[in-house]
Amino acid sequence: MSESAALMRWLTASAAVQQRDWDAALACLAPDCAWTLVPTGLRLVGADAIRSFMQSGMAAGDRAPPEIKAAFGTETEGAFEYVSRGVATTNAGDFGKSLSAQPGGASSGVEPSAGDRYEFHVCFLFRLNAAGLISEVREYFAAPPLAA
Repeated sequence: MSESAALMRWLTASAAVQQRDWDAALACLAPDCAWTLVPTGLRLVGADAIRSFMQSGMAAGDRAPPEIKAAFGTETEGAFEYVSRGVATTNAGDFGKSLSAQPGGASSGVEPSAGDRYEFHVCFLFRLNAAGLISEVREYFAAPPLAA
């Protein structure tokens, strides 16, 4: 099976994030990449903002390997859906608050307590620019309650 340019770029960036290789992950992004968390309205633009977001997100939980649900793309666009599971760390509340676009860190509704198990269903829609770098990401997520 041949994978599209967009999907290959996304999978390369995702693998780098899982390995916490921030330079390799950001090398897949255009310098002016715009990343929007659609459920909260938060918009991140540029490498510094996106790096900080990725680092905070990875520090917020002890994660299991992602369960990929769907991954497909064309030469310029793609979609990637996965389930993220883990146990929240002491950084989880601060990261959850950072997901809000509201001044003052109003609650995003995504703030598990340290030690809580979590499960987030996440979908990314992304585009490549003419140089083949990820230039736009729209992230959707849902955190259904876990059974006791």
